[in-house]
Amino acid sequence: KPGVEQPYLVPYWHAKVLDALGKEAESVEAIKEAYRLLKDVLKGFSPELRQQSLENVAEHREIVQMWQGNQPQRLRVNMPGIKGDTVDVYWTVELPDDEKIQKKVARRRHQLRRLLREAEEQGGLPTHQHLADALKVGLRTIERDIAALSRK
Repeated sequence: KPGVEQPYLVPYWHAKVLDALGKEAESVEAIKEAYRLLKDVLKGFSPELRQQSLENVAEHREIVQMWQGNQPQRLRVNMPGIKGDTVDVYWTVELPDDEKIQKKVARRRHQLRRLLREAEEQGGLPTHQHLADALKVGLRTIERDIAALSRK
């Protein structure tokens, strides 16, 4: 409810109880909610303070670890930030649903849009080289994909 300073702790502890009871699917949903609420609380923090909070506050660290454990493999990339500093951005390079996209170029562009969206949400400004490295393609390929996406 409004006015609660640490609203993320309720679904965090709920997730731990559900996990202990063997209710994995419900636990995953609770930790997703805890992570969302934690992100909302930390939104107003500077990038440095946000990073310190996630590393040094035990509950914050565990919420992130539990959330990441329920997520597809994520890639951490240090890049320029929107505010001029550098930030660590966590990218979801591949998701199981990506494989449903049959055409290789369409799949890569779908992944590229996701990486760009995730970087923006986390305050990052990726270079073409960051994107090429993450997707394991050449720089020229990324440049072509960005140009094609810009035309759309």
